[in-house]
Amino acid sequence: MFIVKLLRFLKGYVKFSAGGVFIERFFNLAVHHGVPIWDAEKKDTEMAGCTPAKSYRRLRPYARRTHVYLRVTERHGLPFWLRRYRRRIGLGLGAVLFIAFLFGMGNFIWDIEVEGCAEVSEGEVLDTLAEQGMRIGAFIPALDARDLERTTLLSIKRLAWIAVNITGSTVTVEVRERTMPPEMYLDDDKPCNIVARATGHILSIDVYDGMGMIRAGDTVMEGDLIVSGIIEDAKGKTRIKHARAKVVARAKYTAQAEVPMTQTVREPTGQNDVHISLKAFSAELPLFWKRETEQPYELCRTMTPVSFLGFSTPFAICRDEIAYYREKTIQLTETEAKEQAIEKLGRIEEESMEDIKILSRQLAGKKEGGVYRLTAEYQCEMEIGREQEILINS
Repeated sequence: MFIVKLLRFLKGYVKFSAGGVFIERFFNLAVHHGVPIWDAEKKDTEMAGCTPAKSYRRLRPYARRTHVYLRVTERHGLPFWLRRYRRRIGLGLGAVLFIAFLFGMGNFIWDIEVEGCAEVSEGEVLDTLAEQGMRIGAFIPALDARDLERTTLLSIKRLAWIAVNITGSTVTVEVRERTMPPEMYLDDDKPCNIVARATGHILSIDVYDGMGMIRAGDTVMEGDLIVSGIIEDAKGKTRIKHARAKVVARAKYTAQAEVPMTQTVREPTGQNDVHISLKAFSAELPLFWKRETEQPYELCRTMTPVSFLGFSTPFAICRDEIAYYREKTIQLTETEAKEQAIEKLGRIEEESMEDIKILSRQLAGKKEGGVYRLTAEYQCEMEIGREQEILINS
């Protein structure tokens, strides 16, 4: 149905009304002789309908034969629109330039989508592709999708497969990540022993290479030998190897967090600004005048892509929300400093103690000079094996 309406619009059509004695006979004669008429309807003593602009003259003979008068009530379609604006050269030229602009811009990348990322970040994939020339605004005919795939696989070792699909002005990058083998062995194969890096009670020991010197249930001190890299076989021959083992023990772990009692903080002034700009590819055009200031501020930017009829475009509206602040110096109480130190310890536990099972924690804090120092002693289950190189005198 859409195609039919489009063809009628391109050819142009008129809506007419017919009045007289034999209106029904007039319509029957016109249709019988092949004059297309649609949307026929009766209005009081008249009937109305639509016909192509070029077919309207063919209705006149049948109107005279049936004593019916005709009157054009509406004109629709491209021919009438062009005739109406035929003297406005700028409008027609603008339409031509706009169409040429759309066809030309179709040769550039408007949007890049990355699918399948889990451990590898989308930003890393986009940065690697950008180094090879594939970015927003890049000229599509100058890009080789297969070459981009090969180079990206060589650059990002954690990827097992990648596909770069260019559809129109949109690029879809599909990736599959590689399952990396566990790092059980070091690249450096120097001879070494495994010694204890902390005092603790051994819970389990798995020797992968070397000679175990202790068993589960033993207690070791920091620096004690756990697995020896010096092995003597049944024939009395001595070999020196790179000892490898996993040693889990119940041990103590100490962490410390320091918080200065005097701090510089930001205080909002209550003055805010909003700057809006239009971004096209990598260029940015301010839509409003920006006020220059040396006052410190925090910036929050949101970007809203501009789409047209459901299709993405290389344009985006950037909204910068600026909140001004002033800096001032405050003196913390011991309670406030302790709260900040506990939060800092929480971050240390998340970042540095991810593989450690915490059984208990004891906190001890004190103020020393201008710093509040909080020390945490943990009872935990942890890997205590540490490699120690065997030095051989040549």
